[in-house]
Amino acid sequence: MDHLDTVQTTKILFPGYKSYGLKNITRDLGIELTKHHRAIDDTKATALLFNMLFEKDSQNLQSFIRQEINPAALNPKLKLEQFDDVPNKTGVYKFYNENGELIYIGKSIHIKKRIEQHLKNTKTQKGLEMRLKIAAIDHELTGSELIALLKESEEIKTHKPIYNRAQKNSVFSHGLFIHEDQAGYKRFTIKKTTSNDQPVTTFTSSANAKAMLEYWVSEYQLCQKMCNQHDDVNGCFNYSIKKCEGACVGAESPEQYNQRVEQLLNYLNFNSSSFLILDKGRNSKESSFVWIHQGQYRGYGFAFRYLIKRDSKNFKKFLIPQTTNRDFQSIIRMQMERDEKLELIQLDQ
Repeated sequence: MDHLDTVQTTKILFPGYKSYGLKNITRDLGIELTKHHRAIDDTKATALLFNMLFEKDSQNLQSFIRQEINPAALNPKLKLEQFDDVPNKTGVYKFYNENGELIYIGKSIHIKKRIEQHLKNTKTQKGLEMRLKIAAIDHELTGSELIALLKESEEIKTHKPIYNRAQKNSVFSHGLFIHEDQAGYKRFTIKKTTSNDQPVTTFTSSANAKAMLEYWVSEYQLCQKMCNQHDDVNGCFNYSIKKCEGACVGAESPEQYNQRVEQLLNYLNFNSSSFLILDKGRNSKESSFVWIHQGQYRGYGFAFRYLIKRDSKNFKKFLIPQTTNRDFQSIIRMQMERDEKLELIQLDQ
């Protein structure tokens, strides 16, 4: 059955009020409510509030209408109690078919809401097909979005679920590669990755890779031609506007140019430093952590915050070791740039 949450809708359409309880919000919006908690009076006030919401929203509240999960549209073996047991917190969730085969892995900072979206999906053929095959649901809380991203990537690589393979952005499809040309200049190229490749770093798409490389060209004053962004024999565009030192025309030596390339490579490997990344845990007393040792991801874990604050070396008792790869490195670096709330604790090498 379709429904609309007037409290949440009012918060969005009439933001900034101290309280959105019926008594307080009707008073603040000038709606008469003389006898609160009497059914007829509350109903009349709610109806007047609904009219105000309807007039306020240009789309006649269509975007606020929600649908309940329809059991008749799901796999008959799926027990909705499994969905009911999922909290709306950060973690990883998994879908299995009737044969117990893992068919999809996802992550979200609100896993219950995200699973609900899957179970209501009517927008794509693949979404409808997967919805009918979901016979069991499992989940694991992480507290930390970073650890959820790492676990999702790890398990997709391990299990290769069929509906993850069908998604374009579920894997890091493109990589940044480096080679030294005959003149001694270190050059970057972007191309699709294969299982045997060893890229410097990885990206979820060609567009993402090109955008990041363009940013690094500017940040580290790299040559567009040496980064495969310009092929003019007379030098790159940045050289013409004096933003390139001239590696493209031999005006800058390979030794000088390669120093800045090395600066970027060091950045991509966390400058070979060792540190912990602290984030939220699975409950209020716990912290999650990710361990970087000499620039490489070594694992994650969960521990009482006070233990790590007392002595940072305590984390090793709770460590879940992991083997690094370029995708993990990319995930960690991107999340560190995105999430300002992550806390770093420097460690001895």
